[in-house]
Amino acid sequence: MSDSNSIGDNFEQLVLCLLLSANVVVSRPNLPSDQEIDIMGSYHGFAIIVQCKDLNVPIGVSSSGNTWSICLEELINQKVLKEIRELQNDFEKLVQENKDLKESNKDLKKSNKELHKHILQIEKNIIKEIKLIKQDLNEKIVVPEKEEKINISSFNNYLF
Repeated sequence: MSDSNSIGDNFEQLVLCLLLSANVVVSRPNLPSDQEIDIMGSYHGFAIIVQCKDLNVPIGVSSSGNTWSICLEELINQKVLKEIRELQNDFEKLVQENKDLKESNKDLKKSNKELHKHILQIEKNIIKEIKLIKQDLNEKIVVPEKEEKINISSFNNYLF
């Protein structure tokens, strides 16, 4: 029997270490071990009361393997539910961010189309201006017609 008590004590110490590492507060009430404690319902003989800081869930603990498993299962379930809620919140934030990015992408595509149209219109206007400038230059440039040949001899006669 001393072997079973030492195994139970070691198990109790192991579970306490696990609970302490899981961010819990452990208190030992000054109650006889056979007195009923209402924290976990109608269980008898609780030696330790455990309160999880994160979840504020009081958990009664005794050296009975059954009670330990119930307490640890409750703690794990609460922790898992909390993590699931956090993941759901994170997922909802990501979904909203994705919607915002899609909307922003639509706006950017629309803006890009408008800019492209504007650039095409500017190119057309530039081409028109270039054509008008060419036409204007062609009208201003006068190409001389055939030059008349001047007879130098008659010119020389005139000078002398």
